[in-house]
Amino acid sequence: MAALAVAALSARWLAESARRGGREAIALDIFGDVDTRRAARAWLPIGEASALRIDGARFVGALREVADRCEGWVAGPGFESLGSIAAAAAQCLPLLGNDRETTARVRDPRRFFALLQTLGVAFPEVRWQAPTQPRGWLCKDPTGSGGWHIRRATDAAVPPPGAYFQREIAGLPASALFIADGTRSAILGHNELLVTAHGARPFVYRGAIGPIDLPGTLRVRLQAALDRIVAATALRGLGSFDFVCDGERFYALEINPRPSATMALYDADYPQGLLAAHVAACRRRELPAVRQARAVRAQAIVFAPRTVRVARSEALLALGCRDVPPPGTMVPAGAPLCSVTAAASTAAQVRAELARRADRVIARV
Repeated sequence: MAALAVAALSARWLAESARRGGREAIALDIFGDVDTRRAARAWLPIGEASALRIDGARFVGALREVADRCEGWVAGPGFESLGSIAAAAAQCLPLLGNDRETTARVRDPRRFFALLQTLGVAFPEVRWQAPTQPRGWLCKDPTGSGGWHIRRATDAAVPPPGAYFQREIAGLPASALFIADGTRSAILGHNELLVTAHGARPFVYRGAIGPIDLPGTLRVRLQAALDRIVAATALRGLGSFDFVCDGERFYALEINPRPSATMALYDADYPQGLLAAHVAACRRRELPAVRQARAVRAQAIVFAPRTVRVARSEALLALGCRDVPPPGTMVPAGAPLCSVTAAASTAAQVRAELARRADRVIARV
């Protein structure tokens, strides 16, 4: 069986899922972490970690280099701003995922929010020009990911090209990990998104906990809304539906039409891994039977409290860390250092264990 090229800002969890399904992966990302390289047959860089952004030209070059060893490639987080490389990438390897037009239906904010309005799905108020009274509004760059692109409108002196403004609302930031076959969808789990202020950026994604309990009526409404969106857009494969919930109400924020990092919370519950399910949904319109999670799991990014030189990667691995940089890596203050994971029977227990593990890492460095 030919390998899969898995590409993302960090591709470790995609490579591990491929290995769970008995398939080799070639990882393309910007970090080249120790455990990513161990999970993959090979690793190629597609950008500089310091930039936290994929370089389109380097990515296409890497894809061309591995094309004779792979049957296709899978896109993870980080490709939101690289729509222009779709044609060049397609000449190298077929994408196992949503094509450029399908992706645009949910990633272009004007098209997406117009669709939500047509389908009767609630979302926070959106404006395309800066509000005259910016307090209570957010400025968002649709090409960003991980919350790094979100600013309060009061702080966005010069909005980036294509930015839009959205009313800030209170509630729990959450997501639904789903898989779709172009006409219908199955939600694999609901997750709390761990979002925190990081420097001047108020809403940076730090990790997730899942599955979480949601009211039954809310689950039904989320599934119904997602099914309408999938039927209208022909989405296929794994994706995430981000929303804010308040009791039994929810407000849609965005659809990420590609495998989400939250799939790592559920991958172990599927004997062949969820990447295999993604490929089957994209190629054959097959959806897996949804399995009940065997535990509540969590993952969180640990940011370097100061500039850190990683002397011994094994010391971090011994603490149970993931996404561990190679020895000699210089990690600037405030940049992702590694991640920690935890599992327990309740969300409260897993949250406490996650905090303890993150504290141990900070103490170590």
